[in-house]
Amino acid sequence: MKFALYTNNQQIQINRTVMKNSKSNKDKSIATMFDGSYRSEAKPADFESFDESAKLHVKYILENKSKSVLDVGMGAGGIMMVLQDKGVERLIGVELSHEGIDLAKRRFEAFGDISKVSFFEGSYLDFPPETVDAVSLHQVLHCHPDFQAMIKKTLESAPKIIINTMPRRTWYMMLFLGIVSTFTILVSKGFRAYVHSPDEVKDILSEFGYERVSIEKSFIWETSLFRSKQNIEM
Repeated sequence: MKFALYTNNQQIQINRTVMKNSKSNKDKSIATMFDGSYRSEAKPADFESFDESAKLHVKYILENKSKSVLDVGMGAGGIMMVLQDKGVERLIGVELSHEGIDLAKRRFEAFGDISKVSFFEGSYLDFPPETVDAVSLHQVLHCHPDFQAMIKKTLESAPKIIINTMPRRTWYMMLFLGIVSTFTILVSKGFRAYVHSPDEVKDILSEFGYERVSIEKSFIWETSLFRSKQNIEM
């Protein structure tokens, strides 16, 4: 089985033996859902146009002086571009959508330093772990049925901080995403959204030595900053 890791304008094929394809049917449905939004001209990141939750990810990473960041479900790499511009030295983006990877590459080639960026196309659960200072999970867990596995996967990178944005578990979000999922299952070959429990995320990370040190809520999103208790004590 081959997975694609892109770095320094080159594609390196990494051979790994796994039990399933790098993109399962569920992964392919997620990629299909978002591919169309990434077929566009490469432009620099516009931080002012970010939603408030994305701005929080940038804020927390910079405040904690992270020098290396893993962005899971990076989309077209907007958060990563802003972080590089602000001095983050090493960036790794994981994305299911080939179109998203392609657009992010073109953006960094035109407006950033692609030599300090790596891209992994495929399921995050198949990502070869790399140690980083911070892991960013921005609006990604609700796209995946097994959020527990996704959260535990972040621990393989031994990050000092983890930032997670996910839908609030409210009756109106459950109703809304239920309606959205009914529609997208029909038009996007099986994609659906999930309303997982933020408290379960907190409990899993607490079990492995992470403390939630900040939480911000909007009408739709809930953004939490988790910090390794080892780093808190330091």
